[in-house]
Amino acid sequence: MKIISNTLVYGRYQLADVYGNITPELTEKIVNLWQRNSILPTGLDPVHRVNEVAVVILDDTQKVVGVSSAYIDYRPRLQEHAFMYRMFIQPSDRTPTMMLAVLKQTYALLNSLTLANKPASLMIVTENNKLMRSGMRRQFSRMGFILLGQNPQRQDIWRQPFDLS
Repeated sequence: MKIISNTLVYGRYQLADVYGNITPELTEKIVNLWQRNSILPTGLDPVHRVNEVAVVILDDTQKVVGVSSAYIDYRPRLQEHAFMYRMFIQPSDRTPTMMLAVLKQTYALLNSLTLANKPASLMIVTENNKLMRSGMRRQFSRMGFILLGQNPQRQDIWRQPFDLS
């Protein structure tokens, strides 16, 4: 499989920008990742969710082992549309800083898009409690994310605006 996009080599992995350029072959590989890890909610059409994938993580055999995705949502308190960030890396392929590399690449990709009515920011809701530890909070802050507070489930909500000039 050939990825035609910006690709970052990260150890034995490739982080490839694919937002808006997902082939049928890549769709199959992404759906396979989700199915073999049983991560999608019951009843959700995985092919629809594929359209939200921004970056794929490929191992040295070109198997998809992780993805970041973003969907557009209106945030009434901010009175803006934002890309809402999600990420999954299968457990056997997680490395200590891969998550941050994927987040940086996803932000750069989405920031570079020229879309009509482009969302104003990238937002993260930290559903994983490990992402609410003080060290991770410092990492998010260093990357330019601003902690907005917590939702009713006590999950941190982070926002990083895009350069819309």
